[in-house]
Amino acid sequence: MKIRRHITYLAFVLTAIICLAPGRPALAASQTMQVSGTMHENFVEANFTAHGIQVTALDTWRTGSFAGSAGVLHIFSSEFIDFDHELNVISTRMIFTSQGNLFLTEVGKRDGLFVHVLSTVTGGTGIYTGATGQLVLEGVHINGVEFTYAGSITLAN
Repeated sequence: MKIRRHITYLAFVLTAIICLAPGRPALAASQTMQVSGTMHENFVEANFTAHGIQVTALDTWRTGSFAGSAGVLHIFSSEFIDFDHELNVISTRMIFTSQGNLFLTEVGKRDGLFVHVLSTVTGGTGIYTGATGQLVLEGVHINGVEFTYAGSITLAN
């Protein structure tokens, strides 16, 4: 009986030492960051298909949170009304930063010169692994698209 009590006590002490030992990595809490700035989208390829316009574009993130980063956009489908109006533009975007790549899915529309996009963060690499959040992009369609962006990104760790 006495031996069993000593073994139980010893197991408790060892567990406490392991859990409280210095150098043990702490679990990081998620962190939300506010982002904003400007970005230029330059079209590389555009094709009209039965599913609307399909586009590949390169992004240059000029100012703000992603300044100096590059990116790529792929528009997969849209509801083509005329050359100045498109609805339900479905796309993906990737932002390549020095801390990792950020992946976004998007839905938007073009109304004359104005472009409105809601981007949903779907994760990424590096610090963006498991990230979530949303960005709103508002742009003017002249020689590509000049966007302002704002939103929040929650990092998993």
